[in-house]
Amino acid sequence: PQSMSVVSQVHLQLGWVSVLSFGIGYAFVALDPTKNRGIVWLGMAGKMYVGLLFVFFWSKGHLQLAAMLGGLGDILFAFLFLLFLWQTRAMANVAPKLLV
Repeated sequence: PQSMSVVSQVHLQLGWVSVLSFGIGYAFVALDPTKNRGIVWLGMAGKMYVGLLFVFFWSKGHLQLAAMLGGLGDILFAFLFLLFLWQTRAMANVAPKLLV
């Protein structure tokens, strides 16, 4: 939109390309979880970072409660990704060692 600064427009575009990239990565995981566990590790780290970032900025008064709750959703998904990695670790032992 015209009313947004150039920096805000860049941040918005970076956000959307990140969402798209992770979505494609998660599709790869769905197609072959054994080969693509590294993507789950990246997703877990990204979700945890984003969630903690939202909680941090909410704690400083820069975000509304609704935004912070969205961040808590990311933290929840990070723990679910960790659970998936834990429960499928046996698959990693028979998989090639690249990004396991």
